[in-house]
Amino acid sequence: MSETPHNYHPHRPLFNRPQNPALPTPAELARDLEAAELHAAGCTYQQIADRLGWKTRSGAYRAVWRGWDRNPPCAPAPAQERQEDALMMRVQEGSTYQEIAEALGYASRGNAWRAVRRALDRANARDTAG
Repeated sequence: MSETPHNYHPHRPLFNRPQNPALPTPAELARDLEAAELHAAGCTYQQIADRLGWKTRSGAYRAVWRGWDRNPPCAPAPAQERQEDALMMRVQEGSTYQEIAEALGYASRGNAWRAVRRALDRANARDTAG
């Protein structure tokens, strides 16, 4: 009789074998990525579920997160640009945080303050590193 591994389960293959049903197929990977792209384009979870064939919104929600986990959105640049604009408004023009919030679309002056703070932190990190 052969020795069985300690993590053997008769109804579930080992995690690293190709026949493991837990590994996503290429079609599932593509569908998850498409769900993430649709959500980024502004579709609701219900619209994504209807278009890609899930029965509920929660299936689309999970697919969007799986798509983001496998292919993270690489768009921090617009947020950083807006933070840099907030810093320039504060330093060069002497704008108040309320004026910055209204001009750049922040929800509150506290968010504008945080944006300026983050831009300053990045600038200080660049100065100390270089």
